[in-house]
Amino acid sequence: MTNSSYRTVVCEGGDQVGKADAILTFSEKMMTMGVPVTYASFPIYATPIGASIRLFLRSGINELNIPKLEELKVKMALYALNRLEFMDVLLSHPFYKKTLILLDRSPYSNAVTIAYGLANTEEAKDIKTINELIDFALKLEKLMIKKMKLDNCVVQMVSEDRSWDNVRNETADINENKEVQKASDQIYEMYAQRVGEGWKQIVTKKIEGWRSREDIFKDINQFLINRNGELESKEGKMMKIRYEIGIEEILTNMYKGYILPEGLVTKHLMALRSNDKDIMHDTACVIGVEVGKTCKLMKFKNKVVRESAKKIVEENPAIINVIQHFINKEFADRFVKAINEH
Repeated sequence: MTNSSYRTVVCEGGDQVGKADAILTFSEKMMTMGVPVTYASFPIYATPIGASIRLFLRSGINELNIPKLEELKVKMALYALNRLEFMDVLLSHPFYKKTLILLDRSPYSNAVTIAYGLANTEEAKDIKTINELIDFALKLEKLMIKKMKLDNCVVQMVSEDRSWDNVRNETADINENKEVQKASDQIYEMYAQRVGEGWKQIVTKKIEGWRSREDIFKDINQFLINRNGELESKEGKMMKIRYEIGIEEILTNMYKGYILPEGLVTKHLMALRSNDKDIMHDTACVIGVEVGKTCKLMKFKNKVVRESAKKIVEENPAIINVIQHFINKEFADRFVKAINEH
């Protein structure tokens, strides 16, 4: 594998279509083939920005009296900032370029956020407004899409039966209902049309049941080869190499001097790995809020990422009110200082 640019597989799809299973199986098989892998899953809720998103989804922000369409745009802008926390780690460490990067969700997951607007905001129900929201979302995430060439290899996991029953019986948030999930399928189709040949739907579940992991892997791998050519591998000649960019890497990279209860991050990571979403979300909110309240410094290491974050905030100033609402004013002030540093 060359290190001239990032090689990335983006895995998208609605809930309960086997998306996480597909990308983790793909990761394991790539490592077995001797291909080093970097994995990330979005959103990363256990940061101050991420916790603001999670609390926003859980309880809304009616107290701030923001018009519904603007509220939708602020939500997308917060997701973009959360991914910029990831980008600050990625671009600060060149060795990631030597790995195959696997993303569970990406900027294209704004399809689900826009779908929520479609289902719940009268102003967002016409096709012209939907296209404008997609344009807005793609502009927000321009840096990540361009730097990582995210329009080159997107695999969308889909189920033939298109059922959206909440089989896990998790604590729901405002994005988890059948209407939103069905609408997200339609928005994903619009994203797919924009991306073109770099987007492929892969069926994970047929009417009669789940496809085999091996068959799903073969479909993803063949598409990756079609888009990038054969990857250099060293099967049997090296140890499995797997990096991850998540909460630990972001906190180490960007936040200094914070105080957290002992064992809280470990509890969160264990919930992540066992896919216990209720504990995962609850611990993420505690971590994100406490880091925001107690950290002495927030700093972007990468100038391009910082400038992108600054532009997002300048064009969506209500973001600061939302961060202040869910964390506190002191962190909102530190965040503003961080994006304005030279």
